[in-house]
Amino acid sequence: NVLVKSEIPKTDFPSLIYNPKHFINFKDKNNIYEPFKNRLNLITRKLEKMKLTNRIIGHTRSVRNLICDDASLFLITASDDSTIKFWHLNSLSLMFTFKGHQDVIIDISISGDRTLFASISMDKTIRIWSLINGACLDVITDASLVPFHSINFSSQGKLLAVTSEKGRVIVWDLEGFDLEKTCGHHPKHIKTINLQVPVRNSVFSPGGNLIAVTLEQGSLGVFTIYGDFLSTINVC
Repeated sequence: NVLVKSEIPKTDFPSLIYNPKHFINFKDKNNIYEPFKNRLNLITRKLEKMKLTNRIIGHTRSVRNLICDDASLFLITASDDSTIKFWHLNSLSLMFTFKGHQDVIIDISISGDRTLFASISMDKTIRIWSLINGACLDVITDASLVPFHSINFSSQGKLLAVTSEKGRVIVWDLEGFDLEKTCGHHPKHIKTINLQVPVRNSVFSPGGNLIAVTLEQGSLGVFTIYGDFLSTINVC
């Protein structure tokens, strides 16, 4: 289970990496990317200069998400095969496979101190994992959040936010979370923010006191972590 150095075969499949020109076909009258033509042309020119040198062998289905830690020491991949894999970035080797989810994994996030990471899945669960010993520390099932859209840790501390199709954002505090005790305790609930439209993503401010969320109708909402509304930014 290591990254295998090999040439990537050419394909006609519409992909930004394999075939960017085919992916962004500006001759198509129904192309949704037409308003961003100039920016995407710049991106495709840069992509054409890139060369793929390594390919991960390990997952049995599509990789839906991947993240690196801030120090670029390791890579975590989440797949439709319901597993999460932990890779050592320098040696390109598989260090650990996290198993527990029963369906496609939607999103993953690493805590700022790199001791925890969290995942959400189509199996309707949120899992919190230890990066110290690989254990699943907690499984959270919350029907009010399903279907999930995203999960994000704050860069400072251990605040965790989950967004959902039902217009809810839940913020938890994992400070003091027992890294040795498995599936026997739950994070501290800070606030549930109830909105009227699906919430696609969220991000904490650098200090962790504010949270911004992206809404389906093309706007951003800014709140304190305790749910106090601050402002709305219309971007579309």
